[in-house]
Amino acid sequence: MSKKKRKKLSYPRKNKVQGSKQITLPQDWKLQISYDKGQLIIADKDGIPYDFGKQTVVRSYEGKNREHIVAQATGLDYVTDHVGSWAENFDFIFAMDTNTHTKKCGDFFCSAAAIYYGQVERLNEYERNMRCTPFMVIDWYHPVEMKIETVTWMESIKKIQEIIPATKKVGIVIDSELGKLEEFNNRMLPVFGQWYLPENYSFIYATADVSDEWCNKMIRQCDKTAKQRLNEIVASPRLLKSASGSNAPIGLITFFDDKVIKTE
Repeated sequence: MSKKKRKKLSYPRKNKVQGSKQITLPQDWKLQISYDKGQLIIADKDGIPYDFGKQTVVRSYEGKNREHIVAQATGLDYVTDHVGSWAENFDFIFAMDTNTHTKKCGDFFCSAAAIYYGQVERLNEYERNMRCTPFMVIDWYHPVEMKIETVTWMESIKKIQEIIPATKKVGIVIDSELGKLEEFNNRMLPVFGQWYLPENYSFIYATADVSDEWCNKMIRQCDKTAKQRLNEIVASPRLLKSASGSNAPIGLITFFDDKVIKTE
């Protein structure tokens, strides 16, 4: 008897919009929910938009036992009910992911980080496609186990700052620290040590477990490249002995092509 192939479960997605400001509505309140060129607008009965402050959008689905977050962005000015519009809030988009080997290679734990640059292709008022271009990889060698991903974010952003002016808004897609996303973006919590996210930068969370949206696809590509690079490092590590005896991580950066980013 041939075995029947199990059908993969599919869960419907839902989008939730939250404002950073609370508002007091009059007794005879009335809302108008409309779309102006795709943007979600909530206004009073006279058509005057309510000020909800910066907005957070969450895309999720209900699994068997809990809610699963597909993607989340905070501090948005331009909001629709489609994740594709999130890119409209930024002048530049990057994604970065880090993978770590579970065992030491000589004196070091080895990790690999992949950073991609995204260019938005506008399909219609609601949907966007993102062309992903490899920007750089980091080979990490760290004597002790540590959360090297946050170090990747810090060092990668420092390199990006050398290219992109501080007047431009930059979105960074990541796949961890979801619970700290808002605190990172509001500069209430340091990303690593005493280093805070720069004012013109924002983190966007996206899981690599699904391929729903452009941000999920970007982080999946980063994860794939980081895994490939980690396998290469483990097979032939560039560093085996720690000469200094320090516990500080050593990052070896390789750029693919920094000229791919057009700042004008």
